Amino acid sequence: MVAGFLTGYLETGDYQEAFLRGAATGSASAFSEQLATREEAEALLTQLKEVRL
Repeated sequence: MVAGFLTGYLETGDYQEAFLRGAATGSASAFSEQLATREEAEALLTQLKEVRL
């Protein structure tokens, strides 16, 4: 979750985007037996953004 937040903030400079990325990475790992892959986190991020619209 923290790594997703930091990556999102460093890439975009936007706290809202960083929050969404952090939530997506943390949730993707929670839904997985291992740490989530980047693809799993990005898929969840896409879903979060669709719900937000």
